Amino acid sequence: MTVKELLKDAIEYDESFLAHFIFFVIGRGKIKEEDRKEKLMEIQLTEQEKEEFFEMYERDELGMKRILLYAVKVSDRPHSYAFYFAETPEQVVDLHEVIYKWKPKRIHNVHRQWLYREVYDVGTGKVESFKEILGRVVEVPLYLGEVGG
Repeated sequence: MTVKELLKDAIEYDESFLAHFIFFVIGRGKIKEEDRKEKLMEIQLTEQEKEEFFEMYERDELGMKRILLYAVKVSDRPHSYAFYFAETPEQVVDLHEVIYKWKPKRIHNVHRQWLYREVYDVGTGKVESFKEILGRVVEVPLYLGEVGG
């Protein structure tokens, strides 16, 4: 597998850290897109480069972490959660209060744990992963519905 193919996979599977790292080292000329992925393990960054890389990653230069999947417990029933796509937890609080008429005390970022889980999407009439639904999202915050209970 080439570095270019690994970068494509990292973006497709939401591996933000890996995607940013590959993007950074290609930009610095430390590796080429055509190189084998194993060459990534040989790369050494200076302290200055590490600092610059982490700044780029925190800025989310590739725009990979703008919309996340959040869950809010909505009843005492086990596993009863409302799901939202949002850029910030504050957006979830505001939308949840409009829908449920109460502010949640805890908001769970479940992006990594739940993104590939499948649910029945009433809008399409299909069983889809949250990732597939995210691909159609135009505006956030977005209430996805309630699961469980």
